[in-house]
Amino acid sequence: MHKTVFFGPFIGEFHWEIACWQGWVRRICLENFSNFRKIACSYSGRAGLYPEVDEFIPVPRSFDNEHKKHAVQYIIKGWRNGLPGSKEIRIVPKKEFKNGIPHVSYLEEEYFKIASGPNVEPHAESMLKKIKEQLPKNTVYYIPWKYNKVENDKLEFGLLPDNHPKMNIYHPLPKEKRLLIEPITKDFQSAQFLTSIKIGRDGLDKLIDRDKKLVCLFPRFRKNYRTRNWAKQKYLSLIEKLQTAFPNLQIAIIGEPGGAYFDSGVPPGTIDLINVIEKDRTAIQIAALEKSIFSFGSSSGGLNLAYYTGCPILKWSNPKDVATDISAQILSTPVKIIPITHPEVEEVYSELINFRYSLGNKI
Repeated sequence: MHKTVFFGPFIGEFHWEIACWQGWVRRICLENFSNFRKIACSYSGRAGLYPEVDEFIPVPRSFDNEHKKHAVQYIIKGWRNGLPGSKEIRIVPKKEFKNGIPHVSYLEEEYFKIASGPNVEPHAESMLKKIKEQLPKNTVYYIPWKYNKVENDKLEFGLLPDNHPKMNIYHPLPKEKRLLIEPITKDFQSAQFLTSIKIGRDGLDKLIDRDKKLVCLFPRFRKNYRTRNWAKQKYLSLIEKLQTAFPNLQIAIIGEPGGAYFDSGVPPGTIDLINVIEKDRTAIQIAALEKSIFSFGSSSGGLNLAYYTGCPILKWSNPKDVATDISAQILSTPVKIIPITHPEVEEVYSELINFRYSLGNKI
């Protein structure tokens, strides 16, 4: 009987799941655990991120409903003693002189708000205990919100323990108030694109004609970091322009309920890939990205899904994020970045037209 290896439960940010976790899981499943029974656990709908495992277990609905919207890196806001808190942005005025004339400009300022309520960590531990009761005693576990060390690869990741040497680096908080997370870097990721699975392809075939050409839009919306949201009306105007310019293409709207505009109804003529069968959502979206000419949207973790499937991306992003975005690239996916948080519709439209034709695909 094969031994079992278990990856999860992943309960953190979608961005971290795609950019740090799934690529490593895919790689190590093939290289280290090909003869094991392989199980992954994450939020419902994300089985498509783990094509190499034998079984996918969704995070219990009770935990999902209560905590998913507060995900931070590999953990949850309020994990321990109110930390980590919420990273927020406020707009602050700055008085200055331009050509000798008083002028007021408005800048983004980040601040942190400590989370309230009971610690989340005990709830995660309780969930993990119930999962372990259903698995063989000799199961190998990789749990992203605990400290992990993979000796053969000289890799460590997860929540660092208090006695770890990296806890001694300079930090504005005293050690007892630090929650330091070690990510899985690109050096340990799979060098292969994330590919669709059968349930995703079958689900997409039920929604569109198999020969239809697509482009995918990620219309990011967050209650936190609201200043990074592009206006809904701008998306609507851009969609209309693209539908006129490319009548033979169909725009598919990608995201999760609560994390994207149009989760209560997509614009006319577009395809709703937000409100699909939940357990198959990411698998269907990956299948759509595989057959899309390009994808676009304001910078968000969701766009990593396009990046890891090899679908060309045009996005607009805060100038502070651009260098980080570029340095994180490990695959050959074409990425074009407009270094502005809130570009005008005409600017994005013009860039999209140029980007689309630079890819060399014929409509």
